Amino acid sequence: MGKGNKFLQLENYFKSCSEKNIYLTLNEIEQMLGFPLSPSAYKYVAYWHADNTHTFPNTWINEGYKLESLDLKKKVVSFIKVNDSVKKPQSKIKSIEFQNSKKNINTDFIIKEIKKFHEEISRIKDARYKSWEHCYKFFKENREKRFDENNVFDK
Repeated sequence: MGKGNKFLQLENYFKSCSEKNIYLTLNEIEQMLGFPLSPSAYKYVAYWHADNTHTFPNTWINEGYKLESLDLKKKVVSFIKVNDSVKKPQSKIKSIEFQNSKKNINTDFIIKEIKKFHEEISRIKDARYKSWEHCYKFFKENREKRFDENNVFDK
């Protein structure tokens, strides 16, 4: 996992563990991490399964383990080693090239606009479900336009 991974302590535990079966309480996991798990970890089984929005399961998946059982009432979880020779997933992005890039972009301006957008969208109930629609609509309307620092946030 990358730098800044908040689950690094738990990942290191799986990496150094030689056991085929691992049994942990949620409290033990929190002690390893050094912070409480998300409330979702205590409520939703889906939190413990890999998908695009849950990076937590990659902690054990990347080290060759899979979730064997989960009991949210008893707050216990077990993992089983399924692959001793796990290859770390490589990024699908090899390189990014920017056309017409400007060297002197005002980052303060960009940060201010991002914060403004975040504040606006935070006030909308269920905004997270609408953000894809917003992005796709913006893309369709603006895919042929060239943007620079002066017009990127024009409406």
